[in-house]
Amino acid sequence: MTCLTLFTSGSVIVTLIVWVLWFPVMLFSIFIPSNTLEHKTQLGSASFPKEGPELIGLEAICLTDLKPSGKIEIDGKFHDATCANDFLSKGSKVKLTKRQGYYWVVEKIV
Repeated sequence: MTCLTLFTSGSVIVTLIVWVLWFPVMLFSIFIPSNTLEHKTQLGSASFPKEGPELIGLEAICLTDLKPSGKIEIDGKFHDATCANDFLSKGSKVKLTKRQGYYWVVEKIV
């Protein structure tokens, strides 16, 4: 075998390896949103909420019934919540009292 044949064979093999590894990534990346970690659905968040104690005391609206947990809206963002005292109906106004893992604990505003 000549050097040219070996070089050509090696180039073809490297090109095939790169193509096999790169093609699926490029093909399927068109189906994955570029902001996957921040992608919001209508009633939830795909990432762990980053808001903290500065939101305690704010008012929110129940997007679903809280029996005792459900979804609330705070400043246009959707969050999981649980009610500390009783069941609340959709549309109720609530106040954030504390953070418990992924959930906000809320109380009804009377």
